[in-house]
Amino acid sequence: MFKFYNFFLFAICMSANAIEIPKKYYGEYCISEAFKYRGGLTTEAEAKSRLGKNVSLSNTQYVGISKTIESPTYKYSKSPNKVVEGQVPVRASQFWGVFPARTHLTQIDVFEPEDLVYPYTTFEIVNDNKFFELYDGYVYVLSKSCL
Repeated sequence: MFKFYNFFLFAICMSANAIEIPKKYYGEYCISEAFKYRGGLTTEAEAKSRLGKNVSLSNTQYVGISKTIESPTYKYSKSPNKVVEGQVPVRASQFWGVFPARTHLTQIDVFEPEDLVYPYTTFEIVNDNKFFELYDGYVYVLSKSCL
């Protein structure tokens, strides 16, 4: 009972501190690009086969590359993109040089309802119509429309 009670209190605090994503980021996105940024188990053919597939963010359901989450929790955050000589960046995308010209690192963390501690995945926003996900060695760029 004690563990459940602590988890329940933690879940309430977590959802109270999470900043809801702006509504403009809800919607359907298309995987418009896929490029390798480091090693992983995904083959190039498998990564390219995901081009044109949809990813959806809504307040009731998240549909991603390999999983659908009912009743997801999102956390939105924005921080300056500071590059300091000799310091390893906290964000993996910045470390790997993915879209380095951004002035801010803006991200959306997607949580499963049963795990509000560790995000299932994280998206970083490039601009209002484009963001990306790092997934098994590949950068998947999501756009409002596929060309």
